[in-house]
Amino acid sequence: MSNKFEQAIVKILKDDYPVEIKVAAIMAEYKQSQRTMLNELSNKIGNVIDTTYNDTVIHK
Repeated sequence: MSNKFEQAIVKILKDDYPVEIKVAAIMAEYKQSQRTMLNELSNKIGNVIDTTYNDTVIHK
């Protein structure tokens, strides 16, 4: 996990809320970090596809 995720978890744990709220907040933060990671991966894959396409089709 990223440092940003870890910082968010520490902040949640320090908050003065009931445990149930903390658990829900941690679950939401985890889900959001997964989405961010998948989005970054998708962008990288898209860049590889675009570069490969440009190198093989456009520059023939």
